[in-house]
Amino acid sequence: MKQKRKKFSKEFRKKIFERDNYECQLCNKNLLLLPLKRRIDHKIPLSKGGTNYITNLWLVCEDCDKAKKNKLFKRFKKDTDIKLKKVIINNLTKKI
Repeated sequence: MKQKRKKFSKEFRKKIFERDNYECQLCNKNLLLLPLKRRIDHKIPLSKGGTNYITNLWLVCEDCDKAKKNKLFKRFKKDTDIKLKKVIINNLTKKI
């Protein structure tokens, strides 16, 4: 049965922030002084059978949260790597 999205308490959110050292788990951006940029994300999205257990949650920044959407991490990483390679290739070809 698919779990419903829920609002996490401040105490629960703080546990996740501290466990993850206030760093985005996708891009390593330090979010200690950026409270409005912090997001709790599901590693395995609820739409893909994920849960609200703390082991399926991690701290991500607003930008990574928007980019990841409901993708599994493996798929998100692959898409991000492909986009990064295209940017690098485009920059290299402009210099030639």
